[in-house]
Amino acid sequence: MVMHVLARMALRILRQRTDTIAVFLSPTDLSLVIGRIRAKFPEPIANARISLANEEMLHSRMFQNVVAVESKMSVEDVAKDIHNCISKS
Repeated sequence: MVMHVLARMALRILRQRTDTIAVFLSPTDLSLVIGRIRAKFPEPIANARISLANEEMLHSRMFQNVVAVESKMSVEDVAKDIHNCISKS
């Protein structure tokens, strides 16, 4: 089963399900993510989402598997890196 959840939820799932492999997708340039958020949402919502993105990045240190996602990577490239993480575990 594949799930997309926020970091804190993933860490809770890991504690409850020992057969789980968590992979954190980490942007190599957070400023691009922040720029996209600011372009899409009005300021109060953008600020809340940016705070959440920063919090998620802090949680990335708690993951054994982190995939660095560069801005020019294709979906297939990211999927391949995720697969490599899962295969090693």
